[in-house]
Amino acid sequence: MPSPPIDFPDHYPCPACGARHALRPHVSSLDVNGEMAAIGICSACLVLVNIPVLVAHHDGHLSNLENQAAALETYYRVDASDTAALEGTVAANGFLINLLKDKLGDLSAKTYLDIGYGAGYSLYAATRHAGHVMGVDLADTSITSLCNALGWPPNLELQGDLAALSRPADIVVLWHTLEHIPNCPDFIAALKAQMAPGAHILLQVPLLRPSSIIDVHFSFFGLASLRALFSGQGFDEVDYWFDVENDFVTYMARAAIG
Repeated sequence: MPSPPIDFPDHYPCPACGARHALRPHVSSLDVNGEMAAIGICSACLVLVNIPVLVAHHDGHLSNLENQAAALETYYRVDASDTAALEGTVAANGFLINLLKDKLGDLSAKTYLDIGYGAGYSLYAATRHAGHVMGVDLADTSITSLCNALGWPPNLELQGDLAALSRPADIVVLWHTLEHIPNCPDFIAALKAQMAPGAHILLQVPLLRPSSIIDVHFSFFGLASLRALFSGQGFDEVDYWFDVENDFVTYMARAAIG
């Protein structure tokens, strides 16, 4: 991970809300490797920011797409040799589907979109419940291995870009995705353009802790910063939950109609 900058870079835009000249020093924290990292706070939306990564990105020392793709290949490899174990992992990842069913009811007529699906276990689980399932990520190696082992669902669509999706989404899942985005307002605006009116979005992000301070995470959202981002993009809050054991926050919102 790049070293913390000497001069605090308040001129860079906040990755969560885009505000300029709003970043302020917050804390110094050990990162996942035990090295010191500067953490800033946005005075506009209160998101916490991984300053070394933000600086490296804007100064051209870090290619975000290449860095994210490399991390995807490293952390989300699928071992396709044991199909029984794969089935068990897919079933365990069905908790997302159960949560969505509890909130939205039957999903069989819904179009489901997962962005940043990683290994693809929850994406695969969704194909057994939703009418049409779309996945967008920087690489499809892991989901391809999973589908080759368990069978290719006929309702699964894989794309590398939002603009290539075949239809509007009724449900969007961003499970540990938002913290990887260096410009969240533009990302959410582009995402909303691919969502049906009144569509729901379900996301989870990590709170600040050393194990989450890595060179692919730009932001650490709390409830206030999530509310600022989504209300500013025309979403209404549905619900939120805190995972106090793992330091995660889960958030659900609905695209406003009209």
